[in-house]
Amino acid sequence: MFAMRAAEYLENPLENNGYLLTEDVNFGEASQVKHIDVLELNSGDMYACIATTADPTGTWTNAVPAQASYTVNGQPSVYVLAVPVTNLDTFLANVTSQVPQFKQTVQGVFFASGDLLALGSSFTFADVTCYGVSASRKTFDLCTLNKSLFGYDSRYADIAKLYTSPYAHIEVTDENGNVDTVKIEDTDGSIDVSAALSIAYPFITIDAHLLGVGGNASATVTYKNVNAHTFGVSGQWYDTLRSWNVPTFAVVLDAASEYDYSTRFDRAQRVVDYTTAQANDNANAQNRLDNANVTNTMATANRDANNTLLEDNNTAHYNALTAVNTYTNAKISADAGIASGLNLQATSLQNEFAATSAGISGGSSIASGAVSALASIPNLSSGSIIGGAASLTHSTISAASASSITLQSITTDSAVANLMALGNDAYAGEATRCNDNTLQAVTIENTAIKNNTKTLNNSQTANSVAATSGIAANDASTINANAARNADAAQSAIDNDIAQAALIAPFMYGSF
Repeated sequence: MFAMRAAEYLENPLENNGYLLTEDVNFGEASQVKHIDVLELNSGDMYACIATTADPTGTWTNAVPAQASYTVNGQPSVYVLAVPVTNLDTFLANVTSQVPQFKQTVQGVFFASGDLLALGSSFTFADVTCYGVSASRKTFDLCTLNKSLFGYDSRYADIAKLYTSPYAHIEVTDENGNVDTVKIEDTDGSIDVSAALSIAYPFITIDAHLLGVGGNASATVTYKNVNAHTFGVSGQWYDTLRSWNVPTFAVVLDAASEYDYSTRFDRAQRVVDYTTAQANDNANAQNRLDNANVTNTMATANRDANNTLLEDNNTAHYNALTAVNTYTNAKISADAGIASGLNLQATSLQNEFAATSAGISGGSSIASGAVSALASIPNLSSGSIIGGAASLTHSTISAASASSITLQSITTDSAVANLMALGNDAYAGEATRCNDNTLQAVTIENTAIKNNTKTLNNSQTANSVAATSGIAANDASTINANAARNADAAQSAIDNDIAQAALIAPFMYGSF
């Protein structure tokens, strides 16, 4: 018991335990815990680690970017980003408001100490500073042995034997009550913990073992997957292997936000569809209105053309009547001239007979000459009186009666000629007046017909134009109103779908 002092022994119990491990009396199993050292594997700066199938460093405008593959701890997995825990609430709130589609990519959220993480380059996502992370094995000091740790009375504190089993030993335990017993005499005076965090989702674990137990023999352990991984072991490390499953958590997203991004372009297309339909209806309505206006313009043009044609026809008719009237008046004038010539010839003959009345003895020749003269008067050779005179022959007229008969006949013929001349003048004047009146009446009638027809054409065209325009305008108004109502109904359906989605239970992404 006095071969070695306790302090010297505890500097390296494994090397300085000579004579101390001989058989001894068993004093029972009673024990007291005199000292506790604690190693917190989740101490220091804590980070919320989010495993996501997306690429948070990509472009998130109306998209969910992702890389073709991710390698974590040398194996295909998902991307893991780290956010300081103090920023986690802000991060999740910003994600919901800015890029809610990110939450659907979350596979799990777990918490880890910065001591177990190797932080990569920082980047900003959802207005929060984030880090890409990887994992590496870390060594942590657990305890260094000295006499004060065991709490012996000063009278015995320097007895080295008391720092061997069964008088004293070390227990390594975790929060779940798992206990490993380590003999002090098997240690090298310092116990460390080698620990590593696996962040390859879904295998989120912490693996650890003790260093400084069972000798100082060491080796390098290398294993390979996508990459080569190497870590060192020493002593009886295999007796103290520990593994902890790190709990993961999910995130929650309200249904309205989920519906907003999951149907965003579908809703946009519905807006395009009803907007296009409304535009087409409006265009069709305008086209119908334009066509009606074209039809009205053509109707007005046709009316003007018909009125012009009517005026042209009336003018032609008037000109034709004027030509006929001119010709008729000229014929009447010619006939009047002939009648006047007849009257002159009759007067001349009367004078001629008067001058020769004393020499009636030569009446046969005179009568014959008179008959010849009468017969030569144009247009009277077939008259009843002149015809009667013309029927007198040279052989039937006696000298005794020729004077009175011929004179009487001539006188009568002269009166007839005068009467005919007066009649012809009256006829000519009346015919002229009749023609003029007819022409004036026709002119008045044509003007009235033309004006009435133009008024009728104008009225009918105006009525037709007004009716066509009114119908087209009403049709256009109805079509436009229906199109607007249809568009409102379509938008209402979209709004109601959004409102309905807000009543659905929130979505959970990731796993608890």
